[in-house]
Amino acid sequence: LWQVPVTFEDVAVYLSHAEWEAITEEQQELYRSVMLDIYELLTSLGKGSVSSWARVSPRGVAGAEGGI
Repeated sequence: LWQVPVTFEDVAVYLSHAEWEAITEEQQELYRSVMLDIYELLTSLGKGSVSSWARVSPRGVAGAEGGI
C-alpha cells in the first residue's frame, strides 16, 4: 500500500467570487465548515501546508486567490 503526502491544496475546493455569490448562505456556511474541518484534520496530522492558500478567521476561510 502506497501512501502519498496530502496537503490542504490537494483537497481544497476553490470558488471564484461569482461562484461564492451564487450560493446560498447555508451553502457558504457548509463550505466554511468543511474547509475548516479539513484544515484542522491535516494540521493535527502535521500535514497542513496552508500558509500560501488560506487565512482562517472567526468568520471562516478566505482564499488568497480572490476566491472564497
